Amino acid sequence: IPYKVSLHQNFPNPFNPSTVIRITTDKISKGVLNVFDVNGSSIKTLHNGLLSPGETLVTWDGRDQLGKTVATGTYIYSLFVDGKLRESQRMIFIK
Repeated sequence: IPYKVSLHQNFPNPFNPSTVIRITTDKISKGVLNVFDVNGSSIKTLHNGLLSPGETLVTWDGRDQLGKTVATGTYIYSLFVDGKLRESQRMIFIK
């Protein structure tokens, strides 16, 4: 049965020091939310687990997997649901 999953534009955008990403779904799903640089390199996994029906809010503080603040620039965040890429959005971090 098809179901609806939406990855919304982060707010604020551009951002510093943090931004909120909203995900909505109408059924329980396994979701992974990753941040990539414009070259496709993985920066950080923001969420890796169940997405409950309704709204999930995820905050990113502009830090990579090692805790270092990323450079000013454009980043892509992508939502994978049940192992498949569902949506991607762009965001801008200003240092």
